Amino acid sequence: MYTKASNLTQLPAETELNWAFANYDGTPVPALVITRCDAALDKRPGWQAAHYLRGLGHYEEAKQMLQSDLDESGRNTLAKSISDARFDFERAILIGPPSARLFTDAAAAYMIPSANPPTERLKELVKSAVVQGMLRSQLNTFGKRHNWLGEPWFQELDSLCARNPTVFYEPNYAEMFLTPPNADLVEARLKAYRSELNEVPFRARLAAER
Repeated sequence: MYTKASNLTQLPAETELNWAFANYDGTPVPALVITRCDAALDKRPGWQAAHYLRGLGHYEEAKQMLQSDLDESGRNTLAKSISDARFDFERAILIGPPSARLFTDAAAAYMIPSANPPTERLKELVKSAVVQGMLRSQLNTFGKRHNWLGEPWFQELDSLCARNPTVFYEPNYAEMFLTPPNADLVEARLKAYRSELNEVPFRARLAAER
């Protein structure tokens, strides 16, 4: 639907971001996520949500490449994807205000291809996520995955996280990125739909009666 609409009218930045999210939700298509976020940022520079979603696109791109045997060219492309993901997450954090989810996703970008030993920036991001209300279960998932449970810095964060509320609401990705449909875009869709109905007189009359 977004692709059809783009042929009828110029899409606003908010719709470009919705289109990007449609390519991220479910089974991500990183290249399309990145392309549509680029378009959103061209129309609305410095938009936190667009940098954040583009960072997720680059992160998914890197994760997909890590599942393949890479030659030297592929390793260079992987390094660029990781760098681009970190750049977008850091940019989104600077624009602010960042959420626990943003800090958590940014930390994940510093965990590939390896998080052992963890960098100081990675520790800072995980701590920021904890301060913002990260759940202890999420923190422990990181700790078990990367064998950090026995490390002093991690135990300090675990103690801090234990004091967080057990009930913590974090918006899901749809709530963070989807925006209400643009009125002009909706009208363009309706015009296209009416045009299709007019090709079949009976259906057009039926639609008009309804």
